[in-house]
Amino acid sequence: MNQPAQMTDNLELNIGQLYDIKGEYTKKATRIYSLMICKRRVKAIGYTWDDVLDKQRHRHLVDLRKVVCKYLYDKKWTYMSIGRLLKLNHATIIHHKNQFENLLGHDDELQNLWVKFKNS
Repeated sequence: MNQPAQMTDNLELNIGQLYDIKGEYTKKATRIYSLMICKRRVKAIGYTWDDVLDKQRHRHLVDLRKVVCKYLYDKKWTYMSIGRLLKLNHATIIHHKNQFENLLGHDDELQNLWVKFKNS
């Protein structure tokens, strides 16, 4: 990955360095920020990040993973990058996001978790 160049005393040069045509630097900064918010919200609703990464399949932990997958996907993360973060296959991430969307209108526990997560 290319690191942004060091700032100089030349304003035009600095603007050129900060103007990222491909948007890679902006995407990376946005991803880092959205992950930081996600981790803070997970903690605010009473879980730890280790709970998200845990391999246990208790209902409340699976629902938490679904919420995290949906949130990160909405923040323009790819399935592959979410999978790498959560140490899951990208197909599992697709499944979690699709299940979340299918169940949100019918599952009260998932709805409550999503509302708590979004409001924290």
